[in-house]
Amino acid sequence: TLKHLAGDQVHQDQVNTLLLEAATELRDWREALRLLSDPKSKKILPADQLKARQREVYAGLLHAAGELRDRHQLEEEWLGIPRKLKQESDLIEAYVRSRLYFPDTADCEELLRKALKKNWSDTLVYLYGLVTGSSIVKQIQFAEGLLANHANDAVLLLTLGRLCKRNSLWGKALTYLQNSLAAQPGTEAHQELALILEQQGEHAAAGVHFKKGLALATGLSEEEAVPLLENGDNTQAVAEGARKVV
Repeated sequence: TLKHLAGDQVHQDQVNTLLLEAATELRDWREALRLLSDPKSKKILPADQLKARQREVYAGLLHAAGELRDRHQLEEEWLGIPRKLKQESDLIEAYVRSRLYFPDTADCEELLRKALKKNWSDTLVYLYGLVTGSSIVKQIQFAEGLLANHANDAVLLLTLGRLCKRNSLWGKALTYLQNSLAAQPGTEAHQELALILEQQGEHAAAGVHFKKGLALATGLSEEEAVPLLENGDNTQAVAEGARKVV
């Protein structure tokens, strides 16, 4: 109906606004981008709203390419984003999250590092612990440098725990993860800590953190979460399921 009305010159701006709303709701990002690219779009949205919509649409295109596991399409979408918008943390996040489906994330480490040098973002710090740079040592050094201004940030400490774990720095990894949990309890910090303890043969201590993480993930108390781990015909399968939940 809206496309049929698109030729109505009298109400063109209103129709374009509704077309944009419809395309966004339908996640038809390509159509939404076409509408936003139309010079007339400057008339239907204030500048700040126009920029916000552009960011939403470009993020949608990046996520869609990632969900399709189409790396070529993902790179094409990223290249098509205007340079100024590429500096927005939400678009960097959308791109990096989609890139995590594929190997070779060294360029993502560089992208995140440059972004974090300009502006702090918990989300980008979190992602920094998931990408693999060209040098794990330099990656750890950069993240440790962020402690100067964010010493008690739970996300940064989680990221450092993950990076140290990846580099087999078990003592440092345990300390960072414990400090992360002290700053703010989190399911992923409990999981990472439990996995290290399990790898070191400390199964009882690992079980404690698996249970704590499961309780946080499910919203149950630790006492209520324990039966989820202990009941069932196959306790090993239940434990494996708990790890996935955490």
